[in-house]
Amino acid sequence: KERAAFASDETLLAATIGKSCGAAAIADLRSAAGLGFAGEDAPCLAEGGSAPVSAAEVAACVQRGHACRADQLVAFEAPRAVELLTLVGQDTSTLPCLATGADGGGTGVGDATRAQALERCGKALQGASATFARGKTKAVGKCLRALEGCLYEDGVAAAPCLDGAGATCAKAIATLTRPGNGVEAKLVAAISSGCGTAAFADVLGATGLGYGALASTCSALGGAPLDSSSALATCVVRQHECRVEQWLERETPRLRELIDLGNTPLP
Repeated sequence: KERAAFASDETLLAATIGKSCGAAAIADLRSAAGLGFAGEDAPCLAEGGSAPVSAAEVAACVQRGHACRADQLVAFEAPRAVELLTLVGQDTSTLPCLATGADGGGTGVGDATRAQALERCGKALQGASATFARGKTKAVGKCLRALEGCLYEDGVAAAPCLDGAGATCAKAIATLTRPGNGVEAKLVAAISSGCGTAAFADVLGATGLGYGALASTCSALGGAPLDSSSALATCVVRQHECRVEQWLERETPRLRELIDLGNTPLP
């Protein structure tokens, strides 16, 4: 039922982008002084699509990029995702960015108490991570829209517009990094709390949540050894930070330039 909704979501995304971008000159959509989509030619082609040389192809490129990033986020929130989907007859080949993680062979921990603790942990990971992704997307998007206004209306980014946009960015980014109740802190707290009662061997195990399969990825992200719920929280934050920024770069190819103009680095 959920997958049946994908097609209508894709159609809506394409229609919305087509309507909003169809009147713009394709040269402006692609140029470095416009939206900068010429910079997305290589990744769009690598994903099996076409270079974005029309509003429709821009929409298709954004859709493919977002679908891939969403798969990658899900694979980190549920390392056994491919195994679980296969168990219910879903064709995971249509989700090419959903990397194969752990595989418990269709078995679980076999103990009700341990299973309940794992279920709480899994729900915390998926719910809090999705909230984080939405929160970061919203905050950084608000910053980018303010900065784009300074570029496109006057043709050059200059004060005092940049001063106002920079203030908007600082306020938006602060919602991510604020100690205690920022978006990042809430994700860490939710995972640490939700997974604190689960035996960490079960969190790592292939018949548990399967995070042992992601230990090398967590290490590559610069985190501590994956040996506690707090270390897991740090790893999930870092991976989601990266994937959400890639998500945003696909729809706003000039993201890095704009963030530099706003003088408010992303966390």
